[in-house]
Amino acid sequence: YINSTLSYEQCAKALANAERGVYKVVYVAPERLETAMFKNFAQSADISLIAVDEAHCVSQWGQDFRPKYLEIKSFIDSLNKRPVVGAFTATATELVKDDITKLVGLRKPYTVSTGFDRENLSFFVEPAKNRLSDVYRYVSEHREQSGIIYCSTRKNTDAVALMLNRKGISAVRYHAGLTQQERQEAQDAFIYDKADVIVATNAFGMGIDKSNVRYVIHYNIPQSLEAYYQEAGRAGRDGERSECILYYSKSDIELNKFLLTHKEDEICEMTEQESYRLKKMEGYARTQGCLRKYILNYFGEDTEVPCVGCGNCHGEFTEEDVTQSAKQVVNCVYEVKEKFGINTLVHILCGTSISSEKTNGEGYKTFGRLSELKSEKVKAIIELLVTKGVLIRTEGKYPVIKLGNINILNSEKTVLRTPKRKERKASAAAEYSATLFDMLRGKRRELAQKANLPPYIVFSDKTLMQMSTLKPVTKNEMLNVSGVGEHKYDLYGEEFIKVITEYIENG
Repeated sequence: YINSTLSYEQCAKALANAERGVYKVVYVAPERLETAMFKNFAQSADISLIAVDEAHCVSQWGQDFRPKYLEIKSFIDSLNKRPVVGAFTATATELVKDDITKLVGLRKPYTVSTGFDRENLSFFVEPAKNRLSDVYRYVSEHREQSGIIYCSTRKNTDAVALMLNRKGISAVRYHAGLTQQERQEAQDAFIYDKADVIVATNAFGMGIDKSNVRYVIHYNIPQSLEAYYQEAGRAGRDGERSECILYYSKSDIELNKFLLTHKEDEICEMTEQESYRLKKMEGYARTQGCLRKYILNYFGEDTEVPCVGCGNCHGEFTEEDVTQSAKQVVNCVYEVKEKFGINTLVHILCGTSISSEKTNGEGYKTFGRLSELKSEKVKAIIELLVTKGVLIRTEGKYPVIKLGNINILNSEKTVLRTPKRKERKASAAAEYSATLFDMLRGKRRELAQKANLPPYIVFSDKTLMQMSTLKPVTKNEMLNVSGVGEHKYDLYGEEFIKVITEYIENG
């Protein structure tokens, strides 16, 4: 690899070795392609493949746009001999895919998409009314399971980690305000199962391949669906059932707008792309349709496969026909000439804290028309109408509500769905013999510490769960367990058979 941690002499030596064929792979950041030293190397070396990783960074429609990625095409074009060029990314919409082809300069590329669906992940969106206590309740019900909690700010990260530790849960924190050593210690504690939970900003996660993360909680809403799906996708990499929970509040959208317009101590305008991505992310949080399908459709993957894990499809709701109330909302928007935002509309409709005489001394006919409803419910109806396209929320610092396709009100009922609070069972390990599973985890931790390995490298949670179900006590039986081959058996098999035998003998 060639990066800023190396001295000039080290870089020169590494490139000289690479030119002689000592190394098969050279890792380099796009910024390095512009340097004279690397250009000289590239012109004389026999390069068989240029692989552009995180290729979505080339596109302004990608969530991590980096201008230097635009220089990659010029670098490729400058080479005496053009090598094979490939581009790779985990999250790309159709728009981003087109940009990658054009901006990297791919020529009639062979395109492979392995699909975006992760069937073992269940998705939930929860209202962020009491999220600190809700997070504690969830984590305490999933003790001994590994989880990641993402927060938008360092302040929230510190607060959540402190709360969990005070309540006896082993949690570490990770954000850019900590020293490199502190971040590394936190990451190691999580990877090696010394801490069950890591509370982090989006600075954490790249390159992390811990397979037994059973849940990912987003304490705040991310700035894009790409970022959300990438972070949520760190759950369940062993293929076992895992949960992805997003807490949503309107204030989080305002926080993200602030963060997007205050970058590196500079105030700037939010770009069209950033606004689009944030709006799509908010749409996910507000939709009453299938959460899994919303994500897949965003990435250009249409599916009619029944949803196997989604709070909107499999959760419990109370449903209420609010069509008449919705018509009063539309009448109000029309009456005020589409000049006000949600809060003012709610005040008018509820008949509170605002004069009924706002225009030329004339009172609004819709003033107090929904006074029998709580303001939160009226707000929920307005938000539902925005989601359905009956109303439109404008962009800008002070968004107002305008009329959209109001004909929808005449063609279908407007149904407000309110989720019932339901305790979810701990996924994965709870379905197995919990006592034996814990004993096996203890043995795994012991062996991993001796070998200085992350526990999941010894055996995955999935393998231990199958052991706790099948209870193998011979070599042949153990080799029938998924994840146990001859090599793994030679290293660890007899140790785990001893644990299982002890469990059986003790009843």
